Amino acid sequence: EAKVAAGRKKEEERLKKEAAAAEHSRKAEAANSEDSELKYVQKVDMAVVGTRVELFGLEGDSTSMNGQHGTVEKIAGGGRIVTVLLDDGRKFNTRSRNLKAPGSKDPGGQSAPAQLEGVNSNVPSVSVGEKVELFGIEGKSSDMNGSYGKVEAVRAGGVVTILLESGRRFNARSRNLRVVSSESKAAKPPKPAERLAVVEEQSERSKIQSKEKEDAKAAAARKKEEEEEEERLQEEAEKHAKAEEAKAETNRKKVEDDLKKEEAKAEASRKAFEAKVAAGRKKEEERLKKEAAAAEHSRKAEAANSEDSELKYVQKVDMAVVGTRVELFGLEGDSTSMNGQHGTVEKIAGGGRIVTVLL
Repeated sequence: EAKVAAGRKKEEERLKKEAAAAEHSRKAEAANSEDSELKYVQKVDMAVVGTRVELFGLEGDSTSMNGQHGTVEKIAGGGRIVTVLLDDGRKFNTRSRNLKAPGSKDPGGQSAPAQLEGVNSNVPSVSVGEKVELFGIEGKSSDMNGSYGKVEAVRAGGVVTILLESGRRFNARSRNLRVVSSESKAAKPPKPAERLAVVEEQSERSKIQSKEKEDAKAAAARKKEEEEEEERLQEEAEKHAKAEEAKAETNRKKVEDDLKKEEAKAEASRKAFEAKVAAGRKKEEERLKKEAAAAEHSRKAEAANSEDSELKYVQKVDMAVVGTRVELFGLEGDSTSMNGQHGTVEKIAGGGRIVTVLL
């Protein structure tokens, strides 16, 4: 489990680093794209949808197109590729640097943009100080639709800063603004750069959507990798757990076998000890029997000797028999006073050596 947790933590850190790197790259790319488009708008402010243009400076197979007149129909590639609907009905794709105002001179061989005419009237334009209403906003900021405020600043790229009635500041595209009234001087005609930014905003949004799709796809891929890694780590953990269980079972069986061997050994030792004790007991019993037999033999021999001695005593002193009248004599020490006493033999003990006299 510790190994799985460490692997999961390491994978999360790796994914966080990748996400941070991807976010940094996305922001850098967005910043570069914005800078590039801004420079383009500042340099070529004539390539606006609906503008009348003349082709010039084309080389190679397209040389014959120089001098052709037409109207800008579409702008792509961040403003670099322009589709021109020619007066003869054909469509031609070219670079913005190969367009100029009809009839304008070209000194030095460079593009000489002039004030253009025929601008699409649908491209909105606002001026600082005008009161505007937000509309047509989509996504997370859709709740801003219907809000009112004053135009505080208009930046290149068609980004307008609005000071809302609530006191907040909000940045929006000029195409999402509707003029309500003007508290300043009459509205100025729309700037070509702002009109171009409005058109190019569609391209930018498409880029952002593509980037979001790619990010979502990458996130899904990362999630799948995480799930696969999680599954792999889980399988490894289960495999390790099974191996540990098998090892524990083997150790348990070994312990049981060792215990059985120890029990068998202890049982054999116990039986051997009991056999030894039994043999010792038998030997001791035989010894005791022999000693008892010897003691009995000795007792019998002593009894025989005593009987012989008593018989001799009786023969020698025939008066030391029960019922015999006797007189005490020859006593010494504390019993001296008993000398001369008379009595009757009442009991004989100690093989005839001890006589009880009833005085």
